[in-house]
Amino acid sequence: MKENFDANNSETVYSKESVEKKERAPEFNFESGVEESINRIVSILEKQPKVVVAFSGSSSNVGKTTLSKHISQGLYDRGIQSRSYMGVEEVHDRGPEPGDSVFIFQQIHLGVVNSSIVDKIKDIYNEDVRDAFKEKGLDISGIDFWVGIYRPDKPFASDVIADSNSEPIADIIIRNDMAEDK
Repeated sequence: MKENFDANNSETVYSKESVEKKERAPEFNFESGVEESINRIVSILEKQPKVVVAFSGSSSNVGKTTLSKHISQGLYDRGIQSRSYMGVEEVHDRGPEPGDSVFIFQQIHLGVVNSSIVDKIKDIYNEDVRDAFKEKGLDISGIDFWVGIYRPDKPFASDVIADSNSEPIADIIIRNDMAEDK
């Protein structure tokens, strides 16, 4: 954080311009975002046997289910078996199958969070995921890859509110121009 010193006041003053904002996650259109997601998942699989992916949508009807289907199909085309869940609670009812390497949570988070607590929120989700899979006999450390998804008419609140200190939980962000209300 950059400090400005006011000699007349003898206090450190933090101006709006001096506060460094975290760099936003890279953004992709839907098709490129699917391919980027698959590439990142494959890269993680080269280092560990299981990958957990979570979506952070800006709202309902932004294409989370469609995104999950496209990523799952792309992984299947590469010989990688995946399983999709709406949320963590679904793991209790419909646990992993032998051969599953990738677990996709479509609706684990909706909206944005204050930038100062993103890591804390991630820790909570990681613990939830870890506990759910532990009950099923899998040693999962948490969420490995976050995908933010929005559509232009339903942006993340941080994109609408000027000087917002909020951000989506996302390693990449996908703009879905094709999604429509159901």
